[in-house]
Amino acid sequence: MDGLYGGAGIDVLDGNGASDRFLLPENNEDIILGYDEVNDVKIFFEHTTSSVSSNGSKYAAKVWSETDIEKVDRGLAAIHEKTGNNLLLHHDAWAFDDEYLHCRRAGVRISGKSLGGWNDGLGTITLTDNAFTNNTAAVLITVHEIGHEWDDEYAFDHGWLGLSGWTDDNPNSSSYVKSANTYGDDWWYLKSTKFVSTYAKNDPVDDFADSFAAYFLRDVGMDFTNTTWFGASSAPTKMTWLTEFVANHTTPAWMTNW
Repeated sequence: MDGLYGGAGIDVLDGNGASDRFLLPENNEDIILGYDEVNDVKIFFEHTTSSVSSNGSKYAAKVWSETDIEKVDRGLAAIHEKTGNNLLLHHDAWAFDDEYLHCRRAGVRISGKSLGGWNDGLGTITLTDNAFTNNTAAVLITVHEIGHEWDDEYAFDHGWLGLSGWTDDNPNSSSYVKSANTYGDDWWYLKSTKFVSTYAKNDPVDDFADSFAAYFLRDVGMDFTNTTWFGASSAPTKMTWLTEFVANHTTPAWMTNW
């Protein structure tokens, strides 16, 4: 399983029949040989030529470097090699967008919150300079944002809410804690809940995305802990849930129960 990147100009990329990741410029003219629609992955990388914004935060334009693309590919590889297919590395497209993930590069913060990246929900993941402070950060933020591709479908269904007791109705109970309300929605979770990070306590979708990231970081030996990141081992029930989730998106038995 390889990540293939042609760089500038028109290139011929050939995965030689294995399950591969084709890392492509946004307006790609590369020639791809033997692309397998089930097992291979196309990821598009977009430079920015003007500032970009999300939730009131503004970031400068930036051009992708090959070094940064390689860092992102470590996160892509963690998912791809675990599943053996492209199921978790594509966008669940609507009629007006495509099925591929697009990674957009942004630079330093101009104003607003300090963000490592964001997912616009339309298949584009933006990664800022904050995502590239070290190799682990790049992998964590990349996989976290890919996790957001699946939170609409899974963070509110298949038993995920119940793992933390998430509710948007005030339970008026001392057994619950009100979340930090970072994005304007009121959520409560059980005090007894185990999370992989402080950020995961925001709401069900960030709980899902950070747990998704922790699962794959552990799988490639990049698990770590600090004051805000507790790691996969801190939330064993969620890791068990994710093991089943991943198994049902893995060749050859994907989507059997989900």
